[in-house]
Amino acid sequence: MRYPSFGGFLNFAYCKPLSSTSAFFLSSDGSQFMAHPPVKVNVAGYYQLGPVQIGPSLSTSRRAPARPRRTPVERYGNSNVNAPLESQKYDPVVLLNLNLFAKNIVQDVDVSVAAYNLLGSDYELIQPYYGGTHRCRRTIGR
Repeated sequence: MRYPSFGGFLNFAYCKPLSSTSAFFLSSDGSQFMAHPPVKVNVAGYYQLGPVQIGPSLSTSRRAPARPRRTPVERYGNSNVNAPLESQKYDPVVLLNLNLFAKNIVQDVDVSVAAYNLLGSDYELIQPYYGGTHRCRRTIGR
């Protein structure tokens, strides 16, 4: 069934390492892949309001333990440069975005305006490996 004025989607992802997965890619306890939430849900939709299309989206990772990353254990100031690595856990995050799209404002000109992270969630870009001084970074504007 098609609806000309609105639409949307929902997707769900679940990932769990198998017993043969290399430990380098796993959290310290082996229960998760590094830097990937075990459960992630995305929901988005749109509504056509005259010439403007309104498109909100929501993305969330909702399961404890949260997204881990590799961190050095006393790496700096430690004479043992081969100090072991451990995982650091991160809280689940919810991101709300909004996109406004207008088609043919003037002939052959479309305009799109987007706003991201409307809830102001504390969101970091996490890497799945120890990158030395290149650490997790806050995203732009946070």
